[in-house]
Amino acid sequence: MDKTTKIIAWVIVAVVIIGGVWYEISRKAEEHTNVLKVGVIIPLTGPVGPTGKDFLNGLMLAKEKINPSVELYIEDSQSNAKDGVTAAKKILDTQDVDMIISLQSAVVIPLLTLADEYNKPLLATAISQNEFTQKSKNAFRFFPSANQEAALAADFANKRGFKKISTITILDEYGVSMKEQFDKKFEGDIVQEENFTAADTDLRTILTKISNSDAIYFIGYIPQYISLFKQLKELGKDNVVISNLITISGSVRAEIGNLTNKIYATVPESALMSEKTKQFRKDYIEKYGEEPDWAAPFGYDTMFILDAVQKNEKKPIEALYNIKINGLNGNISFNGDREAFIPLSIVEIKNGQFVPYQG
Repeated sequence: MDKTTKIIAWVIVAVVIIGGVWYEISRKAEEHTNVLKVGVIIPLTGPVGPTGKDFLNGLMLAKEKINPSVELYIEDSQSNAKDGVTAAKKILDTQDVDMIISLQSAVVIPLLTLADEYNKPLLATAISQNEFTQKSKNAFRFFPSANQEAALAADFANKRGFKKISTITILDEYGVSMKEQFDKKFEGDIVQEENFTAADTDLRTILTKISNSDAIYFIGYIPQYISLFKQLKELGKDNVVISNLITISGSVRAEIGNLTNKIYATVPESALMSEKTKQFRKDYIEKYGEEPDWAAPFGYDTMFILDAVQKNEKKPIEALYNIKINGLNGNISFNGDREAFIPLSIVEIKNGQFVPYQG
């Protein structure tokens, strides 16, 4: 091989090597730009702290299994709007996140103003206010609305033939929305209306007033459910209680033991036993050494949503309209109003266990 041929050969080799290196750099740069960065503002302390931790555990379990590359920037809302907004601003001002996820009505609703200010989609769970998704193009709900959940509870009360209901609800966006929708759908009379704040745990005064009603419609957070069932027993009352998925919370049952009969709750598919939920519970227990609560499946499914968004070539807000996944809460997709329909059913207490209500 003469000198000229050797030079040409080396040039070709160099071009191939440089081209390969450039391709690898370009590929990694593309991968980096496709990484989804998500701000996570959830309660890790305060009255809703157990729910936030449960949600986060489910989220991290799914992240480990399906997409470790999603970057999460996690801050504690401390179960209140003020600290939630401060936490969100910290993330939005320091990290170039693509979207925000959050839970709890009292925190999610004020965060929507920030989502609009920074033009980031807000994916929210544990948010019941009917008008939430109507407030902004950035608002996406992955949770039953008050219209769906409270309407099912009222329909149940109507079919049971209840004529008089007393309502005891928390005085915030969550409680107000649920009560309003229950009132609209219940065909009988609301004979007594009582409310309490998130800081209230002694409900005895309220419960002693409750009389002459077929059932209580109750909405609150975990500490108030614990108080409700303990104090009903202390007062010797055996009222029928109609409520939602927090009723079946492991945190509630750990405090009060087996619930009595006459308790009914609206619950999502993820709260019912199936092959999917059995495997999820097994994986959760192996990782965390405890049973998952009601929020963990929503956290788990949320990571599947984030995974689908990351793999979509569109911007996150557009990608959310195109996702179709099968999660613990059923088939999940968002409609034109940015709502993900969550199937619900009624469960009842029988022999200390929640079972599907058969009518």
